[in-house]
Amino acid sequence: SGDLFVLQIPTRELVRINPDGQQVPLYSGVQSIQFKQYPKKVSVLERENGDLYVSAGYLEPKGGELYKLSANGLENLLQGDEMFGIVPWGIHHGPAGRILVLDCLTMAIFEITAADRLLQYSKGPDLTGARLANNEYLYRGMAVNSAGKILIYVGQYTAFMSPRGSFLKEVTPTGDFLDVEYVKDHQTHSVLSVGDVFYARSSFQYETDQAFGLYEIGVDNYARPLSPRLRGYYSRYIDLVDVTPDGRIIF
Repeated sequence: SGDLFVLQIPTRELVRINPDGQQVPLYSGVQSIQFKQYPKKVSVLERENGDLYVSAGYLEPKGGELYKLSANGLENLLQGDEMFGIVPWGIHHGPAGRILVLDCLTMAIFEITAADRLLQYSKGPDLTGARLANNEYLYRGMAVNSAGKILIYVGQYTAFMSPRGSFLKEVTPTGDFLDVEYVKDHQTHSVLSVGDVFYARSSFQYETDQAFGLYEIGVDNYARPLSPRLRGYYSRYIDLVDVTPDGRIIF
């Protein structure tokens, strides 16, 4: 639609801003969504028919919210599933028109069915060694390209930590996991897709310093550097935001 979806931190509200900079209803009859807690991760997926799916995950306590906005109004898709125990950490278009939701805790992927129920699409990988501090959860996510290929990642807060428990993997249609290879040990902090191309922003130890770089991930699951090394403590605050239609990369 070209609209922006913005989280207003003081009120925990998700609002919609049109290209003229005006706030408009999130969906017909629904002005905004106010989350129960301040979420650490919010995602919005807009379908071709105008339906919206909204996911929000939070960590203290661990939980989340998952909504659908359609002609039927605002529906809570986790209603009655409180024991389900997932922390939604991103919602994406998946293969064959599926709608996929990542669980931050297990890195399992769930599908929202045509009946708007959650069905496990793939199990999570072995997370042995992955840290459980809240700041470590911030570097977890999923990306899906236009061909339906799925990547998931877990990264740690600093490159000086052991890489054990960190990974960047492809989830195959059969539910297997294939590693994406870097030149050396990396901590993947964000991944996005543009068309059939994936881009990753990661950190690694360079000599006695911490460095960050941007990588393009090929069909061979090998990450190739696209940018010079960004060294120093404050380079950790440089994040991968998006890639424009003409191929410009936004940090």
